[in-house]
Amino acid sequence: MRIPVGVVVERVKADSPWIDYLWRPTGVLPGQPDTAPWTKLAQDGDRTTFYAGPATIELYRTETTNYRDNLATAAPSLWVVLYPTNAEPPYEIYLVTADPNVADSNSEAILKTISHQNAPNHNGGQLQFSPDGFLYAAIGDGGSGFDPFNNGQDTGNLLGKMLRVDVNNPPDYIPASNPFAGAGLPLDEIWAIGLRNPWRFSFDRATGDLYIADVGEHSREEIDYQPAGSFGGENYGWRCMEGTNECILRPALVQVEALPARAG
Repeated sequence: MRIPVGVVVERVKADSPWIDYLWRPTGVLPGQPDTAPWTKLAQDGDRTTFYAGPATIELYRTETTNYRDNLATAAPSLWVVLYPTNAEPPYEIYLVTADPNVADSNSEAILKTISHQNAPNHNGGQLQFSPDGFLYAAIGDGGSGFDPFNNGQDTGNLLGKMLRVDVNNPPDYIPASNPFAGAGLPLDEIWAIGLRNPWRFSFDRATGDLYIADVGEHSREEIDYQPAGSFGGENYGWRCMEGTNECILRPALVQVEALPARAG
């Protein structure tokens, strides 16, 4: 059975220096209105509502039990998945489903909590699944200036690191292939050390190589590089090094580019 629907989304001004807006689906309409996708429906201050476009809910007879309990309730649920386009419009409708096994709003699991109490800055900034299927997390050094607790080089905590976890391997979520997996220090989650504030990173779609944008202290911004065939364990230098500038000691360096820092 195919059920045509229309999707309504909401855009809200974000209180963030990194993004302008937050987007979320707010409604699913019966049928598909004769309205162009991404038509603005209403605006109230910083809150704007759009008709995102048509979609289809598909129900299959052989999988009836997957949605039977949901649809039999007094208030059945639907789940909407939006996919970023990095263009205009900013999202496309990827999926609308009544199957809780496809999209489960109660499936959240906290894998790791990292204490960050010494300063409000240097939080890092990204989670991303890699081509190898593991979840990478870029964690800042704990803040303040010049990493006063040397967290970037301290393998006994997770600050100033790139972490790598296996979300399908509870209870510890540690991939056996992590470079420090096993008893004692360094901590098992660590994939690489020596980062200051790695606010963005990306895997090359063609090669799988990893590039990390790490914010510098005063004179250098870093683009750190890890080839796809790496076994992990890289030391990107902070706080001993800021790009190509020596701060305290000189460990083995692996960054591929050092750019002059700009104010702001």
